[in-house]
Amino acid sequence: MATASERLLARLPKQDSPFVGVDDIATLECDQAVAEDILLCVYSTDVLEIVWGLWFVLGLAGVGKLNDELANIVARQLPSIIGLGSADSSNAGARECALELGVALRNRLPKYRELMLESLSDPVVGIRHVALQNCTTFLEKNELEPLLIFKDDPYIMETSMSGPLVYSLRDLALSKIESIVGKHFETSRRSQVLDDGAIVSWRDWAPFLRWWEKSKSATGRWNWIWGWK
Repeated sequence: MATASERLLARLPKQDSPFVGVDDIATLECDQAVAEDILLCVYSTDVLEIVWGLWFVLGLAGVGKLNDELANIVARQLPSIIGLGSADSSNAGARECALELGVALRNRLPKYRELMLESLSDPVVGIRHVALQNCTTFLEKNELEPLLIFKDDPYIMETSMSGPLVYSLRDLALSKIESIVGKHFETSRRSQVLDDGAIVSWRDWAPFLRWWEKSKSATGRWNWIWGWK
């Protein structure tokens, strides 16, 4: 007997590539049968089924084919999926996909801000990245404190195949901060030699941190003086 995800996939146009993109899903109409199979996937205990269900929801939502009833039912399940065994790496794909969908459906999530703030410090790098990338959707005006955790973020990635290593989330967080405060901080790159001899680099946060401390000192409160130099 076919699974819910297999029935959904069978409805897509035949193609040579095994990859199923959101453009392929966008060709579907969200009729009752499609909606029922999506919900069977999203509420499944099988992680792969959950991922397929979320992927189909993302595809339909992207072209405005997700009706309100289905969107609300899926949204109610997202916090459970995002919190699904956070220490278990086998759940990471489902959790990351659910968080991305949570951003798209954030107006239907009463505790969206709390969920995203928690995700900033998640042990899974993909979860931290999604939360950081979308930080302006849940941070309050001029709120930077939740992003300070990234100044010591341990995630290392290659900038290209066999290319230089960087602490990528440290760099991304500093860029987000610059965008929020409307100010560019002239920084050099710091570097560190790892145990295996490899070198990893990141943007120096010191200029921003000095500005931040002086701004707080000048106001006597935990807020910002725009244009301070």
